[in-house]
Amino acid sequence: MDNLKANQTFASDAGANDLSFDLTSKTVASGSKSLGDLTISYDATDKSYTVTLGGTSDKFLPANVSGTTSNDTQYSIAVSGGHDYLTIVSKPYSGLPATQYVRMAYLQRNTISGSVQDTLFSTFTFGLDSAASAVPRVGTAGYQIDVFGLASSPGHEPRIFQGSGLFSTDFASGIFTAQTTTMTDYNLLTGEGTYGGGIDMFASGHLSASDSTFAGYAVFGGRYGQIPGTLSGSFYGPQAQEIGASFSGTSTTGAAVTGSFTGTSVPGAAMPNLTMTNLVRDQLFTAPSAQFSVTRKAGAITYVQTLLGSGQITWHSDGSFLFAPLSSQFPHGQIDGTDIVTSSNPNFTSYEATLKDASGGPQDVSLQLYKPGSANTELALTYTSFGHLTVSQVPSHTDEDFFVYGLETQQFLMQARTGSAQYHGVVYGAGANQPTSDEYDVSGTSSFDVNFSTQVMSGTLDLTGTGRNGSLSIDFGTYDFSGALSGDFIDTTVDLTKGGTGAGSLTTRFYGPAGEEIGGNFSINVPAGNPGAGTQISGITVAKQQ
Repeated sequence: MDNLKANQTFASDAGANDLSFDLTSKTVASGSKSLGDLTISYDATDKSYTVTLGGTSDKFLPANVSGTTSNDTQYSIAVSGGHDYLTIVSKPYSGLPATQYVRMAYLQRNTISGSVQDTLFSTFTFGLDSAASAVPRVGTAGYQIDVFGLASSPGHEPRIFQGSGLFSTDFASGIFTAQTTTMTDYNLLTGEGTYGGGIDMFASGHLSASDSTFAGYAVFGGRYGQIPGTLSGSFYGPQAQEIGASFSGTSTTGAAVTGSFTGTSVPGAAMPNLTMTNLVRDQLFTAPSAQFSVTRKAGAITYVQTLLGSGQITWHSDGSFLFAPLSSQFPHGQIDGTDIVTSSNPNFTSYEATLKDASGGPQDVSLQLYKPGSANTELALTYTSFGHLTVSQVPSHTDEDFFVYGLETQQFLMQARTGSAQYHGVVYGAGANQPTSDEYDVSGTSSFDVNFSTQVMSGTLDLTGTGRNGSLSIDFGTYDFSGALSGDFIDTTVDLTKGGTGAGSLTTRFYGPAGEEIGGNFSINVPAGNPGAGTQISGITVAKQQ
């Protein structure tokens, strides 16, 4: 890109915002995400760049250069009612090495009428994109990225942000994440700036299987809150050694953002965990849990308790993990590969271990972890798993803990997703009926219909109870749910009903780079007039998008 010798129309990805400024107060009157195809071409004869966006083309010649720095070249042209500006970044503002095959740029079109300035601000990347065959389809890679953009909110001065971070991709799974590590921002007009905490950008999504592009969602967090949006990008260079991407979005408060990043591959980059089938570094998982306890005397159930909440699992790269349950009354401690035993179900990895009880004494437990990936013949999950811990003092008492854990979808990210999706999954849990002293292993299927445009979720749990300790098996039937997704897409709680009668609750989270999987915990008290009336059920469900 430093020595262009031929005419070229470049591959490009752009994000844009339409802004209206009050020049008297130096604040934004309104701002909105503006989507449109941007094209940029180079004319080797006169060494000009032509940028077309929103049906309007601007040609920037060497004579239009208004300034240069060690990082960029700035162009300015007069147009009817104002000026158009183009800045092409040749060396990242964050101090990272210069890219060879991709450039970041930003276009600003200003039109002034009285004390109002209307501005179209677009950041974009362009360059020599990779051939589809140049993009690896196995392995992983990390790219150091340079990020730049603008955020605005009505009643406030717009702010420029810039920083650096890491773009990580798993080529085999066709997924990516991007996250900033250092960010600064400053007011566009007055220059007041801030540095450090509270300013960040996170993005994730999928690689194209047919070309060198990728797309997904992004969320920018700063002074104007969390702003979700969409992202598109490409790999650049003969060996896909560089990347470029752009994002834009708006929030429910009227805040808007547009930004871009470029990056260069870094061998040996410290990669995050991208899939549950390839955990490469230590990871703390929040584990939504459903605990279940039964007390017996002389063969009869005297007490049943269910409890919903969250525990934790600290996973280590050597395959060992630290288990910290929801309740401090449950055993906790370290489990590793030496505790693995033969499983009666090939879809689970089984452990027999001695953990610490509430008093610090030894307590034997059984633990089963659901296998992620294609080795699981029931449900091949990529980003989610679950476990089932059993503590038994038969015949007097049994404690069980069902818990979900995995790579959660970034908070607020899914606010930008539209359309609908269906998810199908499995249910595991336990149930007991104190009046009848019946006990059950509970299993079944789950179905979720999610409308991301209206942010509503509905579906069913179909449950079956397999009798324990001589109890007869039972079909508990179908339980329905429907409700609004939580604003941050974390811990959506909906009521469970049976034939219109309230029966319990279900709390779910999304997992994966773009909400490809769902996991959650639930509890039910079977209503009167239904099979197993009075049975208390506690369990989990996991599901994947179809």
